[in-house]
Amino acid sequence: MLSAKLDLKDRKNFTVISDKQSGLVKAIQTVIPETEHRQCSRHIMDNWKRNNHDMELQRLFWKIARSYTVGEFNGYMLELKNYNPSAYESLLKTNPRSWSRAFFKIGSCCNDNLNNLSESFNRTIRQARRKPLLEMLEDIRRQCMVRNAKRYIVVGRLKTRITKRAHAEIGKNIAGAQACERWMWQMTRIPCAHVASVIIGKKEKVEDYVVD
Repeated sequence: MLSAKLDLKDRKNFTVISDKQSGLVKAIQTVIPETEHRQCSRHIMDNWKRNNHDMELQRLFWKIARSYTVGEFNGYMLELKNYNPSAYESLLKTNPRSWSRAFFKIGSCCNDNLNNLSESFNRTIRQARRKPLLEMLEDIRRQCMVRNAKRYIVVGRLKTRITKRAHAEIGKNIAGAQACERWMWQMTRIPCAHVASVIIGKKEKVEDYVVD
């Protein structure tokens, strides 16, 4: 039903991020099997090192989760194996292909491996959820309308085609402040340092290459 309401069509370029609820995993595999299903890396890490407070493990985990290439992923996994073999073996069982950027599909223009968006939404509607169903839905509808109206005002004030955040990312990449990963541009669709250099060399605007 949700798939039809959202008009997902071929569903190949859509991404779903969840906390690995068994019911949701099965539903996605059944109803929208072409959609990429990612797991929230923060929940993976919390469960993985639940009884271990070693900060080095946490540092290595985020290196692994934020790797953009398989080579980089394998390098950090080897570092973890050398540091703590048992932690390495247990992490392999979490299906890293579902939460490390090294294995994400190209086309969704999204490199998220956290479900912060849904958690933020849940906090926003916390008061509304205490009300009866119809009143709750009305409160959520009004909150969404207010948020959309505020965003409309912000967009109306923009002098450029893309957001300030995208401009800031482009600025870092043009300055070479951020190391380029092989798949970063393909995944986020914001030009990396190498792509920005080529675009500038062609005397074109970097922001014109940001996907809408």
